[in-house]
Amino acid sequence: MAAEHSLTMNNRQFLLLSGVNQVGSFDVSEIVLETSQGPLILKGEGLHITRLNLEDGGKVSIQGKINSMEYRPPNHSMKNRGRNVLGRLLK
Repeated sequence: MAAEHSLTMNNRQFLLLSGVNQVGSFDVSEIVLETSQGPLILKGEGLHITRLNLEDGGKVSIQGKINSMEYRPPNHSMKNRGRNVLGRLLK
C-alpha cells in the first residue's frame, strides 16, 4: 500500500504536503515532486521549498504564488523534466 499523501494550501501562497518520496527538480517557477500518488508538478512565481523531510512521512512545505498543480499518472517518467530545468539554467 502506498504511503498516505495529503496536500493543504492556504491563500495560494503556502503549501504543506506529505507522502513526498523525492524532489525531481525545482526553481522559482516550477517544482516537480514524486509523491506516493504519482508525480506532482507545481507552477507559480517565487516558489521556495521551506521544509524538506523525506524520512518522516515525506513532508514538504512550499511558499510562493502557486498558479497550478498537476498530477501525472503514477508510472509517468519525470527524468526528462530535470534535464529541461538544467538546460534553462545553463542558457
